[in-house]
Amino acid sequence: MSKKPFVVCLLDGMGIEEAKSYNVYNSDVMPTLDEFTNRYLFCTLNSSGRGVGLSENASATKEIGYLNIGAGSIVKQSIEIINSKIENNLFLENDALKSVIEHVKTNNSTFHIITLIGDRYGEDSIVHLRKMIEYCNSIGVKSICIHLYLGANNNSLNKSFSKYTPMIHRILNLYPNVKLSIIAGIRHLKDSSGITITKELYKVTVGGVGEHWINYNEAVTSNYKRNNLEENIVPFIVSTDGLIKNTDGVFLFNYENDLGSVYTDLLVQPNKYMYTNNTGINIKVASLFPLQNQTSVACFTYEPIKTSFYGCLNNSGIKHLLIAPKDNIAYINYYFNGCNNAQATQVLGIDIPNTGNYDNDLNSVYQATTSKLIEAINSNYYDLIIVDYNLATGSNITTENIKKSMSNVDLCLKQIYNQVIGVNGIMYVTSCYGINEVLYNHKEELVNINFSKKVPFIIIDNDLPRDKYSVSSGNISDISTTILNALNVPIMDGMNGKNLLVFGGNTAKKKKGKSKTILIIVIFVIIIAVAVFGLYYLGYI
Repeated sequence: MSKKPFVVCLLDGMGIEEAKSYNVYNSDVMPTLDEFTNRYLFCTLNSSGRGVGLSENASATKEIGYLNIGAGSIVKQSIEIINSKIENNLFLENDALKSVIEHVKTNNSTFHIITLIGDRYGEDSIVHLRKMIEYCNSIGVKSICIHLYLGANNNSLNKSFSKYTPMIHRILNLYPNVKLSIIAGIRHLKDSSGITITKELYKVTVGGVGEHWINYNEAVTSNYKRNNLEENIVPFIVSTDGLIKNTDGVFLFNYENDLGSVYTDLLVQPNKYMYTNNTGINIKVASLFPLQNQTSVACFTYEPIKTSFYGCLNNSGIKHLLIAPKDNIAYINYYFNGCNNAQATQVLGIDIPNTGNYDNDLNSVYQATTSKLIEAINSNYYDLIIVDYNLATGSNITTENIKKSMSNVDLCLKQIYNQVIGVNGIMYVTSCYGINEVLYNHKEELVNINFSKKVPFIIIDNDLPRDKYSVSSGNISDISTTILNALNVPIMDGMNGKNLLVFGGNTAKKKKGKSKTILIIVIFVIIIAVAVFGLYYLGYI
């Protein structure tokens, strides 16, 4: 058993971006964290793209971060699963898709493809759309409509649509039977956005009630001018021939797990949610992955997670405690426990006040969290304590608010450090993702903030000096493996994360220092030689 206390600080949203387009993290905002990176074992970890099972450069959410840490392995996400299905020629060979297409052919109706595009998904989503259209045409589907839902990463300031319009143009030019029906921001498809916004989407896509634009680039630009971020773009109609009718078929590319359940349910049974004269409905819906309702069929299912960070701890009798805001506890427990809702650790939930004062509310949560952590440390009962600080929460978040949050968390880190090091304990500081937001600054300008390519990983342990040990860069899935190794806990079969701690100091720095010394000696010798030659030439020696 490792020495106690062993404290792991998760700073949700703490990303470190090398390309400082607008990076709020610096030594003035977080001097304690900055000192840690210079004094103790430090590296950065991948928290985006292939490193977390997403497409290249796609950014992670905190849920994806928790999932990868909890599994101790890179967990393929939806879009990557579909890429592999395409490579293995399994994408179009499933009964769910065939049943919808057969429904369309039988009723001589339209096949609607709802797809997600933007930097959030990369070009993969366009490839998937193209594959679907080619397949439909090959088996005689006469009428195809595409519905585009936009979602960008903040590294493009949420204006990524123009990058993908040439690909859409090409599809429309190649296939005369394909029409562009609806364009909207992805928020309108998200179940968490609420039934009101879903009803408005239904009125547009089925009833044709809403903005009509012939030039869809102008429509998107108009939304930008209204300060609508890409995911909030108001649904508008490009072709009235592309509205969803009573005998049509609908296919949803639901790359994100909170998309489309309510909307597709509304398509099939609108009377469940709203008064409508739309009767005789015979719409058939399919999706890539299961939706929460029973009105659609899914082509694929997610592979179950067979490994669990908590499972490893429990198998070895490690007493562990999670301290986090109550809103985060369910997420962390679920993913750290192998996507299992069963209680697998002791928890201390921190209430989040809602007085309307963002700074005071969040700071009180941080201080309450830190106080509970110090109490747990002093109890000398737990082998491992995980504490979660959320840098981005609530509504109307600005870059200035984020800076204040980071400064307040930094003060908490100093308190924790003094407590842990005072009893010769171990402290890890890391994050499950970097804030992936486009926010307004004090000038009401849209700015990038900590795009989530990298997160910090710091090991604070006085028994691990930097001249003898180092940490290697990796992925966030390596965090749990490193913790388990430090606790001398066996990892489960199937966990392929690596131990980030390496015996041997930073050889690159040693080589650099050695090279610098040699260079200084060479320059010194040259200077002496030139001086001697000069004196000889002048006749002084």
